Amino acid sequence: MTILGPQKTFNWIRGRDIIGRPIENISFNDMITKYSYDKNNQLLELENLDHQDKIISTFDYSYNEIGNITSLTQTLNLGKQG
Repeated sequence: MTILGPQKTFNWIRGRDIIGRPIENISFNDMITKYSYDKNNQLLELENLDHQDKIISTFDYSYNEIGNITSLTQTLNLGKQG
């Protein structure tokens, strides 16, 4: 997908698996979002990476036996401190 703006062109590249679930998006600022799923097609992890493939953040999901989200853990990579 390309969106033309008054001063810039923005591109998104979207990868999907064989059943149509998103597995990777690359946004206009080269940030990569990767998705992984369990055997029930539920999102297990969403991972955001910068243009150098360094992890910016991750979101890990847990579900109960009927498929409701029971926990969401966000992990941020704040970079080197000090």
